[in-house]
Amino acid sequence: MVDEKTLCLRVLFLACGCWLKGVSEGRREERDFKDDFVFPKNMDWDVFGKMAYYHNIEALLYVLLTKKSLPGDSIPSQLYKEWEKAYFTNLIRNSEAVSMLKDLLDECRLKHIPVVVLKGPASLAQVYEGNTGIRPMADLDLLCRKQDLMALSDTAYSLGCRKPGFIRLHHLVMAHEMLGIYLEFHYNLYHFMKNKKEFLNSVWENTQPARLEGLEFQVMPFEAQLVFEAGHFLAHRGFVSLKHYLDFAAKLVLWKDKLDGKELERLLRLTGVRNEFISVSAALPEWLGLHPELFFSLTSFPTRNPDVSTKKRFELSASIGFINLKAPGAELAGQRGLWKKSIFLFKRLFPPLSAIQASYGLPSRRKAFLSIPRHLRDALRDFRERKSEEG
Repeated sequence: MVDEKTLCLRVLFLACGCWLKGVSEGRREERDFKDDFVFPKNMDWDVFGKMAYYHNIEALLYVLLTKKSLPGDSIPSQLYKEWEKAYFTNLIRNSEAVSMLKDLLDECRLKHIPVVVLKGPASLAQVYEGNTGIRPMADLDLLCRKQDLMALSDTAYSLGCRKPGFIRLHHLVMAHEMLGIYLEFHYNLYHFMKNKKEFLNSVWENTQPARLEGLEFQVMPFEAQLVFEAGHFLAHRGFVSLKHYLDFAAKLVLWKDKLDGKELERLLRLTGVRNEFISVSAALPEWLGLHPELFFSLTSFPTRNPDVSTKKRFELSASIGFINLKAPGAELAGQRGLWKKSIFLFKRLFPPLSAIQASYGLPSRRKAFLSIPRHLRDALRDFRERKSEEG
Protein backbone atom coordinates (compact mmCIF):
# COMPACT_ATOMS: atom_id res chain seq x y z
CA MET A 1 0.00 0.00 0.00
CA VAL A 2 1.34 3.44 -0.95
CA ASP A 3 1.70 5.80 2.03
CA GLU A 4 0.10 9.23 1.96
CA LYS A 5 3.30 11.22 1.42
CA THR A 6 4.41 9.06 -1.50
CA LEU A 7 0.97 9.28 -3.10
CA CYS A 8 0.85 13.06 -2.69
CA LEU A 9 4.32 13.52 -4.15
CA ARG A 10 3.39 11.40 -7.15
CA VAL A 11 0.32 13.55 -7.78
CA LEU A 12 2.36 16.73 -7.38
CA PHE A 13 4.88 15.48 -9.93
CA LEU A 14 2.08 14.64 -12.38
CA ALA A 15 0.59 18.12 -11.89
CA CYS A 16 3.97 19.64 -12.71
CA GLY A 17 4.09 17.34 -15.73
CA CYS A 18 0.83 18.90 -16.94
CA TRP A 19 2.37 22.35 -16.69
CA LEU A 20 5.54 21.31 -18.48
CA LYS A 21 3.60 19.57 -21.24
CA GLY A 22 1.54 22.68 -21.81
CA VAL A 23 4.61 24.91 -21.94
CA SER A 24 6.51 22.58 -24.27
CA GLU A 25 3.58 22.39 -26.68
CA GLY A 26 3.10 26.15 -26.56
CA ARG A 27 -0.64 25.78 -26.15
CA ARG A 28 -1.28 26.76 -22.57
CA GLU A 29 -4.25 28.89 -23.56
CA GLU A 30 -5.66 26.83 -26.41
CA ARG A 31 -6.00 23.44 -24.77
CA ASP A 32 -7.87 22.41 -21.63
CA PHE A 33 -5.76 19.81 -19.80
CA LYS A 34 -8.02 19.20 -16.84
CA ASP A 35 -9.68 16.19 -18.49
CA ASP A 36 -6.21 14.54 -18.64
CA PHE A 37 -5.75 14.81 -14.87
CA VAL A 38 -7.70 13.07 -12.11
CA PHE A 39 -7.06 13.39 -8.39
CA PRO A 40 -7.18 10.11 -6.44
CA LYS A 41 -10.43 9.60 -4.56
CA ASN A 42 -8.55 8.82 -1.35
CA MET A 43 -6.43 11.98 -1.47
CA ASP A 44 -5.50 13.34 1.96
CA TRP A 45 -5.81 17.06 1.21
CA ASP A 46 -4.14 18.08 4.45
CA VAL A 47 -0.97 16.15 3.57
CA PHE A 48 -1.21 17.28 -0.05
CA GLY A 49 -1.38 20.93 0.97
CA LYS A 50 1.58 20.59 3.32
CA MET A 51 3.68 18.89 0.65
CA ALA A 52 2.83 21.53 -1.94
CA TYR A 53 4.11 24.08 0.57
CA TYR A 54 7.24 22.10 1.49
CA HIS A 55 8.13 21.59 -2.18
CA ASN A 56 7.53 25.25 -3.12
CA ILE A 57 4.97 24.65 -5.86
CA GLU A 58 1.82 26.17 -4.36
CA ALA A 59 1.99 29.08 -6.80
CA LEU A 60 2.44 26.75 -9.76
CA LEU A 61 -0.68 24.82 -8.71
CA TYR A 62 -2.57 28.11 -8.59
CA VAL A 63 -1.43 28.88 -12.14
CA LEU A 64 -2.55 25.43 -13.29
CA LEU A 65 -5.99 26.03 -11.80
CA THR A 66 -6.36 29.45 -13.40
CA LYS A 67 -5.32 27.91 -16.75
CA LYS A 68 -7.92 25.15 -16.21
CA SER A 69 -5.21 22.52 -16.39
CA LEU A 70 -6.45 20.89 -13.16
CA PRO A 71 -10.01 20.00 -12.13
CA GLY A 72 -10.72 22.89 -9.78
CA ASP A 73 -13.91 21.38 -8.37
CA SER A 74 -11.80 18.74 -6.61
CA ILE A 75 -9.68 21.27 -4.69
CA PRO A 76 -10.78 22.40 -1.19
CA SER A 77 -11.45 26.13 -1.24
CA GLN A 78 -9.00 26.76 1.60
CA LEU A 79 -6.15 25.23 -0.40
CA TYR A 80 -7.04 27.35 -3.42
CA LYS A 81 -6.85 30.48 -1.25
CA GLU A 82 -3.46 29.44 0.14
CA TRP A 83 -2.09 28.78 -3.35
CA GLU A 84 -3.45 32.08 -4.63
CA LYS A 85 -1.80 33.88 -1.70
CA ALA A 86 1.48 32.08 -2.41
CA TYR A 87 1.44 33.25 -6.03
CA PHE A 88 0.92 36.92 -5.22
CA THR A 89 3.35 36.74 -2.30
CA ASN A 90 5.95 35.46 -4.76
CA LEU A 91 5.21 38.36 -7.09
CA ILE A 92 5.93 40.87 -4.34
CA ARG A 93 8.94 39.17 -2.73
CA ASN A 94 10.58 38.26 -6.03
CA SER A 95 10.08 41.78 -7.33
CA GLU A 96 11.86 43.08 -4.21
CA ALA A 97 14.63 40.54 -4.73
CA VAL A 98 15.09 41.53 -8.38
CA SER A 99 15.21 45.20 -7.36
CA MET A 100 17.91 44.38 -4.84
CA LEU A 101 19.76 42.33 -7.47
CA LYS A 102 19.63 45.32 -9.83
CA ASP A 103 21.20 47.59 -7.23
CA LEU A 104 23.92 45.05 -6.54
CA LEU A 105 24.70 44.45 -10.22
CA ASP A 106 24.79 48.19 -10.89
CA GLU A 107 27.44 48.55 -8.18
CA CYS A 108 29.35 45.57 -9.54
CA ARG A 109 29.48 47.15 -13.00
CA LEU A 110 30.77 50.42 -11.54
CA LYS A 111 33.47 48.54 -9.62
CA HIS A 112 34.22 46.17 -12.54
CA ILE A 113 33.35 43.07 -10.50
CA PRO A 114 32.23 40.18 -12.74
CA VAL A 115 29.39 38.05 -11.38
CA VAL A 116 27.20 35.31 -12.82
CA VAL A 117 23.60 34.91 -11.62
CA LEU A 118 22.62 31.37 -10.59
CA LYS A 119 19.52 29.32 -9.76
CA GLY A 120 16.29 31.28 -9.10
CA PRO A 121 16.62 34.42 -11.25
CA ALA A 122 18.18 32.43 -14.09
CA SER A 123 15.36 29.87 -14.01
CA LEU A 124 12.64 32.52 -13.82
CA ALA A 125 14.12 34.26 -16.86
CA GLN A 126 14.91 31.21 -18.99
CA VAL A 127 12.34 28.61 -17.92
CA TYR A 128 9.33 30.41 -16.47
CA GLU A 129 9.30 33.18 -19.08
CA GLY A 130 9.66 35.94 -16.50
CA ASN A 131 6.54 34.98 -14.52
CA THR A 132 7.98 35.90 -11.12
CA GLY A 133 4.91 34.70 -9.27
CA ILE A 134 5.24 31.07 -10.27
CA ARG A 135 8.49 30.18 -8.48
CA PRO A 136 9.63 31.40 -5.04
CA MET A 137 13.18 32.59 -4.39
CA ALA A 138 14.48 32.21 -0.85
CA ASP A 139 17.83 33.74 -1.76
CA LEU A 140 19.91 35.23 -4.53
CA ASP A 141 22.85 33.10 -5.67
CA LEU A 142 25.80 34.68 -7.47
CA LEU A 143 29.00 33.14 -8.78
CA CYS A 144 32.04 35.30 -8.10
CA ARG A 145 35.82 35.14 -7.85
CA LYS A 146 37.51 34.65 -4.46
CA GLN A 147 39.44 37.89 -4.85
CA ASP A 148 36.17 39.83 -5.24
CA LEU A 149 34.53 38.54 -2.05
CA MET A 150 35.60 41.53 0.03
CA ALA A 151 34.31 44.08 -2.49
CA LEU A 152 31.05 42.15 -2.87
CA SER A 153 30.46 41.85 0.87
CA ASP A 154 31.11 45.59 1.31
CA THR A 155 28.64 46.32 -1.49
CA ALA A 156 26.03 44.01 0.03
CA TYR A 157 26.56 45.68 3.40
CA SER A 158 25.96 49.11 1.85
CA LEU A 159 22.67 47.79 0.44
CA GLY A 160 21.34 46.59 3.79
CA CYS A 161 22.93 43.19 4.42
CA ARG A 162 24.45 42.54 7.81
CA LYS A 163 27.90 41.37 8.84
CA PRO A 164 29.39 39.03 9.76
CA GLY A 165 28.27 36.67 7.03
CA PHE A 166 27.99 32.92 7.31
CA ILE A 167 30.89 31.01 5.75
CA ARG A 168 30.01 27.70 4.16
CA LEU A 169 32.14 25.23 2.21
CA HIS A 170 31.83 26.98 -1.13
CA HIS A 171 29.91 30.20 -0.53
CA LEU A 172 29.49 33.19 1.74
CA VAL A 173 25.96 33.95 2.95
CA MET A 174 24.76 37.44 3.88
CA ALA A 175 21.27 38.23 5.16
CA HIS A 176 19.37 41.39 4.20
CA GLU A 177 18.04 43.10 7.32
CA MET A 178 14.72 44.38 5.95
CA LEU A 179 13.77 42.03 3.10
CA GLY A 180 14.56 38.71 4.76
CA ILE A 181 16.45 37.64 1.63
CA TYR A 182 19.81 35.89 1.65
CA LEU A 183 22.64 36.70 -0.71
CA GLU A 184 24.90 33.74 -1.43
CA PHE A 185 28.26 34.47 -3.03
CA HIS A 186 29.53 31.21 -4.53
CA TYR A 187 33.30 31.44 -4.81
CA ASN A 188 33.73 27.76 -5.71
CA LEU A 189 31.84 24.64 -6.82
CA TYR A 190 30.56 21.98 -4.45
CA HIS A 191 33.55 20.52 -2.61
CA PHE A 192 33.25 17.03 -4.15
CA MET A 193 33.21 18.19 -7.79
CA LYS A 194 36.41 17.62 -9.74
CA ASN A 195 38.45 20.02 -11.89
CA LYS A 196 36.74 23.05 -10.44
CA LYS A 197 39.16 25.59 -11.88
CA GLU A 198 38.82 24.29 -15.45
CA PHE A 199 35.01 24.20 -15.22
CA LEU A 200 34.80 27.73 -13.80
CA ASN A 201 37.18 29.09 -16.42
CA SER A 202 34.85 27.68 -19.06
CA VAL A 203 31.88 29.36 -17.39
CA TRP A 204 33.56 32.77 -17.18
CA GLU A 205 34.56 32.58 -20.85
CA ASN A 206 31.10 31.57 -22.11
CA THR A 207 28.51 33.43 -20.05
CA GLN A 208 25.29 34.41 -21.79
CA PRO A 209 22.74 37.16 -21.14
CA ALA A 210 19.32 36.70 -19.58
CA ARG A 211 16.61 39.23 -18.77
CA LEU A 212 14.10 39.40 -15.92
CA GLU A 213 11.73 42.31 -15.25
CA GLY A 214 13.83 44.56 -17.46
CA LEU A 215 17.08 43.63 -15.72
CA GLU A 216 19.78 42.06 -17.87
CA PHE A 217 22.42 39.87 -16.25
CA GLN A 218 24.89 37.12 -17.12
CA VAL A 219 24.17 33.43 -16.50
CA MET A 220 26.02 30.17 -17.04
CA PRO A 221 25.89 28.51 -20.47
CA PHE A 222 23.03 26.01 -20.82
CA GLU A 223 25.27 22.97 -20.40
CA ALA A 224 27.07 24.38 -17.37
CA GLN A 225 23.77 25.13 -15.63
CA LEU A 226 22.74 21.48 -15.90
CA VAL A 227 26.11 20.34 -14.55
CA PHE A 228 25.81 22.77 -11.63
CA GLU A 229 22.32 21.49 -10.83
CA ALA A 230 23.49 17.87 -10.98
CA GLY A 231 26.08 18.86 -8.39
CA HIS A 232 23.33 20.47 -6.30
CA PHE A 233 21.33 17.22 -6.32
CA LEU A 234 24.38 15.22 -5.29
CA ALA A 235 25.23 17.69 -2.52
CA HIS A 236 21.78 17.20 -0.98
CA ARG A 237 22.04 13.40 -1.17
CA GLY A 238 18.52 12.93 -2.53
CA PHE A 239 16.72 15.41 -0.28
CA VAL A 240 15.68 17.58 -3.23
CA SER A 241 12.43 19.52 -3.46
CA LEU A 242 10.11 19.29 -6.44
CA LYS A 243 10.86 22.93 -7.29
CA HIS A 244 14.43 22.01 -8.17
CA TYR A 245 13.44 18.87 -10.03
CA LEU A 246 11.00 20.92 -12.12
CA ASP A 247 13.68 23.53 -12.93
CA PHE A 248 15.95 20.73 -14.12
CA ALA A 249 13.26 18.89 -16.08
CA ALA A 250 12.04 22.06 -17.78
CA LYS A 251 15.56 22.79 -18.99
CA LEU A 252 15.90 19.29 -20.43
CA VAL A 253 12.62 19.78 -22.31
CA LEU A 254 12.66 23.44 -23.31
CA TRP A 255 16.37 23.51 -24.15
CA LYS A 256 16.38 20.18 -25.96
CA ASP A 257 17.37 21.71 -29.31
CA LYS A 258 19.78 24.23 -27.78
CA LEU A 259 21.98 21.86 -25.80
CA ASP A 260 25.36 20.77 -27.13
CA GLY A 261 25.49 17.10 -26.19
CA LYS A 262 29.26 16.78 -26.62
CA GLU A 263 29.94 19.82 -24.46
CA LEU A 264 27.53 18.63 -21.78
CA GLU A 265 29.15 15.19 -21.79
CA ARG A 266 32.59 16.79 -21.48
CA LEU A 267 31.59 18.96 -18.53
CA LEU A 268 29.81 16.13 -16.72
CA ARG A 269 32.85 13.87 -16.99
CA LEU A 270 35.18 16.75 -16.12
CA THR A 271 33.38 17.46 -12.85
CA GLY A 272 32.52 13.86 -12.00
CA VAL A 273 28.74 14.26 -11.78
CA ARG A 274 27.75 12.35 -14.93
CA ASN A 275 26.17 9.44 -13.03
CA GLU A 276 24.04 11.85 -11.00
CA PHE A 277 22.88 13.60 -14.17
CA ILE A 278 21.96 10.28 -15.81
CA SER A 279 20.15 9.01 -12.72
CA VAL A 280 17.97 12.10 -12.34
CA SER A 281 17.25 12.67 -16.04
CA ALA A 282 16.28 9.00 -16.49
CA ALA A 283 13.76 9.13 -13.62
CA LEU A 284 12.04 12.43 -14.41
CA PRO A 285 9.92 11.33 -17.43
CA GLU A 286 8.18 8.65 -15.36
CA TRP A 287 7.79 10.88 -12.33
CA LEU A 288 6.26 13.67 -14.42
CA GLY A 289 4.13 11.34 -16.54
CA LEU A 290 5.73 12.51 -19.79
CA HIS A 291 7.21 10.60 -22.74
CA PRO A 292 11.02 10.30 -22.58
CA GLU A 293 11.31 11.62 -26.14
CA LEU A 294 10.30 15.06 -24.89
CA PHE A 295 13.53 15.27 -22.89
CA PHE A 296 17.10 15.82 -23.90
CA SER A 297 19.07 12.68 -23.05
CA LEU A 298 22.71 11.66 -23.25
CA THR A 299 21.67 8.02 -23.65
CA SER A 300 19.86 6.59 -26.68
CA PHE A 301 17.30 4.67 -24.66
CA PRO A 302 16.54 6.30 -21.32
CA THR A 303 15.20 3.80 -18.84
CA ARG A 304 11.60 4.07 -17.67
CA ASN A 305 12.26 1.98 -14.58
CA PRO A 306 14.31 3.91 -12.01
CA ASP A 307 16.94 1.87 -10.19
CA VAL A 308 16.99 1.25 -6.46
CA SER A 309 18.95 4.44 -5.70
CA THR A 310 16.48 6.52 -7.71
CA LYS A 311 13.52 5.01 -5.86
CA LYS A 312 15.30 5.88 -2.63
CA ARG A 313 15.71 9.43 -3.96
CA PHE A 314 11.94 9.68 -4.44
CA GLU A 315 11.31 8.40 -0.91
CA LEU A 316 13.73 10.97 0.52
CA SER A 317 12.02 13.82 -1.33
CA ALA A 318 8.67 12.59 0.00
CA SER A 319 10.01 13.07 3.53
CA ILE A 320 10.89 16.76 3.02
CA GLY A 321 9.12 18.87 5.61
CA PHE A 322 8.38 15.90 7.85
CA ILE A 323 11.95 15.35 9.10
CA ASN A 324 14.84 17.68 9.92
CA LEU A 325 17.10 17.82 6.87
CA LYS A 326 19.53 20.30 8.40
CA ALA A 327 20.35 18.57 11.65
CA PRO A 328 23.80 19.57 12.98
CA GLY A 329 26.44 17.19 11.67
CA ALA A 330 24.13 15.67 9.06
CA GLU A 331 26.22 16.85 6.12
CA LEU A 332 29.42 15.57 7.73
CA ALA A 333 27.78 12.24 8.48
CA GLY A 334 26.81 11.98 4.81
CA GLN A 335 30.47 11.91 3.74
CA ARG A 336 31.57 8.36 3.01
CA GLY A 337 34.78 7.22 4.64
CA LEU A 338 37.18 8.78 7.13
CA TRP A 339 39.22 10.51 4.42
CA LYS A 340 36.24 12.33 2.89
CA LYS A 341 34.97 13.25 6.34
CA SER A 342 38.38 14.70 7.20
CA ILE A 343 38.53 16.75 3.99
CA PHE A 344 34.99 18.01 4.51
CA LEU A 345 35.67 19.02 8.10
CA PHE A 346 38.93 20.76 7.23
CA LYS A 347 37.31 22.81 4.44
CA ARG A 348 34.40 23.69 6.69
CA LEU A 349 36.60 24.86 9.56
CA PHE A 350 39.37 26.46 7.50
CA PRO A 351 37.84 28.35 4.54
CA PRO A 352 39.90 30.62 2.25
CA LEU A 353 41.27 33.69 4.00
CA SER A 354 39.40 35.84 1.46
CA ALA A 355 36.11 34.39 2.76
CA ILE A 356 37.02 35.12 6.40
CA GLN A 357 38.11 38.63 5.46
CA ALA A 358 34.86 39.30 3.58
CA SER A 359 32.66 37.78 6.27
CA TYR A 360 34.01 39.94 9.11
CA GLY A 361 34.91 43.01 7.07
CA LEU A 362 38.60 42.81 7.88
CA PRO A 363 41.15 45.18 6.27
CA SER A 364 43.71 42.54 5.22
CA ARG A 365 44.45 38.85 4.72
CA ARG A 366 46.80 39.03 7.70
CA LYS A 367 43.89 40.12 9.89
CA ALA A 368 41.87 37.27 8.40
CA PHE A 369 44.58 34.79 9.34
CA LEU A 370 44.63 36.12 12.89
CA SER A 371 40.81 35.79 12.97
CA ILE A 372 40.77 32.05 12.29
CA PRO A 373 40.16 31.36 16.02
CA ARG A 374 37.17 33.72 15.87
CA HIS A 375 35.81 31.82 12.88
CA LEU A 376 36.28 28.49 14.66
CA ARG A 377 34.50 29.86 17.73
CA ASP A 378 31.59 31.11 15.61
CA ALA A 379 31.36 27.82 13.71
CA LEU A 380 31.18 25.94 16.99
CA ARG A 381 28.57 28.36 18.35
CA ASP A 382 26.48 27.90 15.20
CA PHE A 383 26.64 24.12 15.68
CA ARG A 384 25.62 24.37 19.33
CA GLU A 385 22.73 26.74 18.61
CA ARG A 386 21.32 24.50 15.90
CA LYS A 387 21.79 21.48 18.14
CA SER A 388 19.90 23.28 20.88
CA GLU A 389 17.07 24.24 18.49
CA GLU A 390 16.82 20.64 17.37
CA GLY A 391 16.48 19.55 20.99
